[in-house]
Amino acid sequence: MVAKWSTGPPKRTLRVVEGGTHMDFYDVLKYVDQAVAEAVPFFTRHLAAAQN
Repeated sequence: MVAKWSTGPPKRTLRVVEGGTHMDFYDVLKYVDQAVAEAVPFFTRHLAAAQN
């Protein structure tokens, strides 16, 4: 396996979900849906790129 290292800035995104507590992200759909909506595109972009 060959590791690829980015020479650019780190790929990070911070999203704040107002009103949600740590435990709410396990089973309160209002918060889970928001978190998943943000996470899926990020992981799709960055994990798909790592496979190439």
